[in-house]
Amino acid sequence: LGIDSVKISRKLEKLGAKKILDALLRVRFFDYPDFRIRKNGGVLRLREEGLRTFLVAKGKKIVKNGLKIVEETEFLVGDFDSVSRFLKMLGFVMTVDQEKKRRSYEYRGVRFDIDEYPDGVIYLEIEAGTASRIEAAIRLLGLEKFERSSETATEFFSRKYPKVNFSRLKFKR
Repeated sequence: LGIDSVKISRKLEKLGAKKILDALLRVRFFDYPDFRIRKNGGVLRLREEGLRTFLVAKGKKIVKNGLKIVEETEFLVGDFDSVSRFLKMLGFVMTVDQEKKRRSYEYRGVRFDIDEYPDGVIYLEIEAGTASRIEAAIRLLGLEKFERSSETATEFFSRKYPKVNFSRLKFKR
């Protein structure tokens, strides 16, 4: 949080990281009317990344050695709005409807997602198989002084910005 996204992108590109995504993401979370998915620590997310749309089910988050570990099952699906209507027809309710701009890079098996939200909040997520690889990536980019967290983005934003409704953020058209 609080990173300079342009600086980080330049560093990654200078290192030879491969840019794998640069797109506006539309994101919707769904749950049963009794919110049992969320209450059990899970997520059902629909995400449009440019021309591709994914439906993802996430299990309960486990924190181990400072790493957030989440079991995920992801499917490439059809049209974002059609799948949203389909989920509603099945009885799910939409709990989150937001947009963010994402630039993603991959470097030596580490994924870097730079997310920019409509209110100007910039969030960097680093994914790797081990805590030591994440720490090495943090050092490589000179990010040691920045706040880190194993919280989900929702948990993190709720703590840092309790007055901002991140579940409904969209860019102005």
